[in-house]
Amino acid sequence: MLRILFSNGKKFLTKEQPTILSASAIMMVLIFISKIVGLLTKTIMVSQLGAEKYGIFVAANTIPETLSMLLIFGSITSVIIPILVEEIEQKDIRSFSRLFSSIINVGLSAFVLVSVLLIIFADDLTPFVIEKVAKPVDPFSEEQIMMISDMMKWLLLPQIILGISSFLSSALNAYKRFVIPQLAPLFYNLGILFGAAVLIPLLGKSAWGITWGVLIGSVLHLLIQLPLGSHLKIRYLFTIDFSSKRLREVLTISLPRIVTLAADQIALAVDRVLAIGLGATPLGAYQLAVSLVSMPFSLFSHTFSVAALPFLSEMYAKKDIKGFVAMFSKVFNQILFLTVPVAMFFLVLRLPLVRLLYGIMGNEFSWENTLMVAWVVFFFSLGLIPEVMLVFLNRVFFAMHDTLRPLLVGIFTVLGGIVTGIFFTNYFSHFNDFSLRNIYWEPDFFSSKVEGISAIGGLALSSSIVYSSSFTILMILLRKKIGSLGGFKFWGSIMRKIVSGFVMAVFMYILFKMWDEVLDTARTINVLILTSSTMVSGTCLYLWLVYISKDPEIGMVGKIYSLIKKNFFK
Repeated sequence: MLRILFSNGKKFLTKEQPTILSASAIMMVLIFISKIVGLLTKTIMVSQLGAEKYGIFVAANTIPETLSMLLIFGSITSVIIPILVEEIEQKDIRSFSRLFSSIINVGLSAFVLVSVLLIIFADDLTPFVIEKVAKPVDPFSEEQIMMISDMMKWLLLPQIILGISSFLSSALNAYKRFVIPQLAPLFYNLGILFGAAVLIPLLGKSAWGITWGVLIGSVLHLLIQLPLGSHLKIRYLFTIDFSSKRLREVLTISLPRIVTLAADQIALAVDRVLAIGLGATPLGAYQLAVSLVSMPFSLFSHTFSVAALPFLSEMYAKKDIKGFVAMFSKVFNQILFLTVPVAMFFLVLRLPLVRLLYGIMGNEFSWENTLMVAWVVFFFSLGLIPEVMLVFLNRVFFAMHDTLRPLLVGIFTVLGGIVTGIFFTNYFSHFNDFSLRNIYWEPDFFSSKVEGISAIGGLALSSSIVYSSSFTILMILLRKKIGSLGGFKFWGSIMRKIVSGFVMAVFMYILFKMWDEVLDTARTINVLILTSSTMVSGTCLYLWLVYISKDPEIGMVGKIYSLIKKNFFK
């Protein structure tokens, strides 16, 4: 019996996923579990540290995380998959290992070089960025700045480990193995959970507990993937093969792709710097909101994009444009179908969701912290759907080896984010509560910043506007590049989902207000009843509306259920 279980488990973990939906369904379950662990971790963190101390950790982690995302974790690793797929087709594992190792060594060499410089100049760089660049209206103390500097130095180490692990994830994805690479983030979050639950109390409720948890998690992230890499005979070599044509392709042809994805990370870094300029508590609230609204990115956009990229790359390489367009249309609508109801949840139920997820344990996470995070979530939810879809659109262009268009849009995202981020945080800083009713029009507010607590909402609004604009531009460019995206059938399917989502949101809002009049929401159990019943009712209405409109994506529900049952419960 044990032998059978072990054999089935090994087969599940190592087998190739033959379709986009099967790969996406498996990744969705694993990411969902990982996200639940991640949210539990943040719940424990903020209950012990509060938004302000958590903001100190976010500030310390901004430069290491941004650096790794720029040089390895979020840029190179995302664009090498089509090149690795082409190398795999040559059936030469030695050549693959040399290319794989060369790419790792190039990325890590750049990261380590910059990291050493950062460690040397950290004590001068940190106060400069905080006091001269961010210029927080609620200044950081000298002790806080020194703590941020010291933590930043240590946080560079786990980013190196995560960088190596992310390269390995890309290689496994190229082999169409998706289970183990998605288990890695779960183990990463388990390491941070250990830091939050065990190390923070041991260290006297210090943010250093999270730092050591991140280090433990990064090691687990790598270790869980090594056996499968060995099973596929992927070897790491201490070499950089500059004679390799494909390595030169990574370093030259792929450079615009890297810059494009790096632009997204620069935009996120700029947002964090602007948030630092508002103080530790708004920074912590902003990052907690990002963690919450990132759920559909990870569950839907990331899963389908990662699963579809090898298939789209193969189809484009075979010049099957008709099949390419059909697959794009199908995956686009699948992601949209799943994203719309989640966006409506955040829009209508943001306050009870934030309270349940982050404030259920009380302690250091105050009611004002809850209101601030919910305020940010509201503005993020306004542009959530196009922002989620933008992730997939970028991968579509990369599958076609088109680098220029995403690059130009990425530059627009960065520049637009800087300008609108400054303007809207300035504008909202003139208000001192978290209610739209009290926001009024005054053009002069765009050019000055004061100490109003509403300012952080302007940063989320800026993000929604810029990413929505970028999505629109990229859709127009894609239409011009490959012709029809499916005509009325494609656009009609999109409109049916959007209208169904709008009706769902109105219905949930009415139901939420009715429950709010009846239940005492000071009690956690009543908040849970209100939130869960409203979400279930809204979801049922959405599914019914999609069903009666004869939208083909309704069949996904049964297929995903069957795939999950087959892979996890059989």
